[in-house]
Amino acid sequence: VCSYNILANYQLEKEENGLYIGCDSEVFDLTFRLQTLYAEIKELDCDIVAFQELDRFFEVDQAMKEMGYVGIFKKRTKEETLD
Repeated sequence: VCSYNILANYQLEKEENGLYIGCDSEVFDLTFRLQTLYAEIKELDCDIVAFQELDRFFEVDQAMKEMGYVGIFKKRTKEETLD
């Protein structure tokens, strides 16, 4: 089982208080983060993969399908989301 907190893009965008000072800006790019994540998932060959704070489910679901996974989306409750 592999579990990842993706850090939703909307969370990054509202973090203007300096929480991520000193981090390379490249790591904030969603494409970079997802490509890195997919490579790790392929290497680990996980049977089950769980994501938290994933605000781009359908985009990620397509890539995961290409790796042989079946996705299930469970919307977070009691908190404002962008979907």
